[in-house]
Amino acid sequence: MLSHKIPVGIVSKILGHSRISTTLDVYYHFIPASNDEAVKLMDDLSPIAKETEGSLTIENESRILD
Repeated sequence: MLSHKIPVGIVSKILGHSRISTTLDVYYHFIPASNDEAVKLMDDLSPIAKETEGSLTIENESRILD
């Protein structure tokens, strides 16, 4: 299930684990490698301070507030 991107919380409940950490401890290696996706998401969501014409502006501000 984890290799098919079913959320770990759901998998944990189906397996009868009382804690998500148990599921992750045992089955973490089945979660697809998604470091590149995570880094891209953080880049997209993080405000980037940018100096323009002597003032400081925040890019992506609308995404953070959504």
